[in-house]
Amino acid sequence: MQPTAETFPLAWDGEWNVWIANPKISIVNRVNFVVIDNSVRSTWYEGTRQVILEGTVNVDGTTITGVFWNSDVESLSVNLTLDPSGSFFTGIADSDTGAGQFCGTRTDPKRPDPCRTESP
Repeated sequence: MQPTAETFPLAWDGEWNVWIANPKISIVNRVNFVVIDNSVRSTWYEGTRQVILEGTVNVDGTTITGVFWNSDVESLSVNLTLDPSGSFFTGIADSDTGAGQFCGTRTDPKRPDPCRTESP
């Protein structure tokens, strides 16, 4: 039987503070991840620009692999890893021009490492 979002030991579902720093884009925002079965999707706006993240949560619920894009970016591949506490994640947003950090926290307004050393 395929696990559902409810059976993952660490859920990605819900609101996150996110920081994305890549050669093509820099974003700081509060977003909502929606997990259905093993798929995750988030849509939000940076000003007038729509931003979309779509990915797959692995079977044990600890990582997401997927694609991130908006009107200014063709696409970025995304690999995210959830901390065992479930309170933050870290990862990479990668494009043809280079990789950058993609991090998030549930409630803490401070960026987790390694996003603390990245701009914006």
